[in-house]
Amino acid sequence: MRAYGGAARDCLRAATRITKRPRTSFHINLPYKALGSLYQLLPRLGAAVAGDEEYREDGSVSVIVMVDSDKSSEFRTLVSDLTSGEVVPKIV
Repeated sequence: MRAYGGAARDCLRAATRITKRPRTSFHINLPYKALGSLYQLLPRLGAAVAGDEEYREDGSVSVIVMVDSDKSSEFRTLVSDLTSGEVVPKIV
């Protein structure tokens, strides 16, 4: 068993390290005219859309957005400000 200790150590040292941060999923249903502004906001928060947008008959768009959990509150505030309080993201 000890014969493999050095090989295992070398593998762990050479391995790529990935930092995982907790993320929160939000469902947002917003007017189509606000979609472009939402997409401009996402890179500032390190957020991303998960999946495809769903376009609705009433002219709104439904999206799921993944945000770092430590920026969840800021994200909610910015989306609410972006839509003049019309849209409040809901945690999925």
